Amino acid sequence: MRKSTHTGTCQVCGREQALPSGVLSKHGYVVPHGFFQGVCPGADNLPLETSRKLADEVAASLLRQRDAERARAERLTAGTETPARGATGRDVKNEKGRWITEYAPFAELDAYHQGRAVDKAIYDAQQLATEADRISGQITHRANLITGKRALKPVAAKPERKVIAAGSKVKLHGYVHHVLYVEDRVARGAGPYLNGHVMPHAVMQRDGTGQPWAYPTRLIRQASIL
Repeated sequence: MRKSTHTGTCQVCGREQALPSGVLSKHGYVVPHGFFQGVCPGADNLPLETSRKLADEVAASLLRQRDAERARAERLTAGTETPARGATGRDVKNEKGRWITEYAPFAELDAYHQGRAVDKAIYDAQQLATEADRISGQITHRANLITGKRALKPVAAKPERKVIAAGSKVKLHGYVHHVLYVEDRVARGAGPYLNGHVMPHAVMQRDGTGQPWAYPTRLIRQASIL
């Protein structure tokens, strides 16, 4: 896979992602009510800056889901459709010995719990319809703002990593130290996770004078290397 030189906006989730091969890298996305889970459907597709085809398809699919849930809520309300099952009002132990709500086929419920099952099914359908409508609107609005109006964002080049070697200057504890050489030593006084381990140490002199001393190179931050 080629290194990404630009980033773009996902047509589905709207997040900025790398474009290693001209298409969006794989990325995960989860929203309430489980519309999308795991890998986002926008992965491996063109970014929103250059195409909105997938965005429009997903938005339209969500609107169809919205209409289907609204129609189901109407059928439930009218009594022409009933839920497949509902809570019995009793708790039972599962195979792990934990108390859970007992469910049964709708026809086996008493009148009271049938009514509660219908109410819950209506509420769930309405909530799903509302959520589908909201997400569809977000996707369409984002496409209207970005497609053809925003350029891909260049990936900022990472600064070249500095290497500690003889002649390097390092600022530690407020003083400039000159590195005389680098050699492997057993770490001492470097913390419980490093002590006793052999690792590269920078042997330095403060301001180029004084007694040489050694410090693990892995503990010297890049910002401290002058």
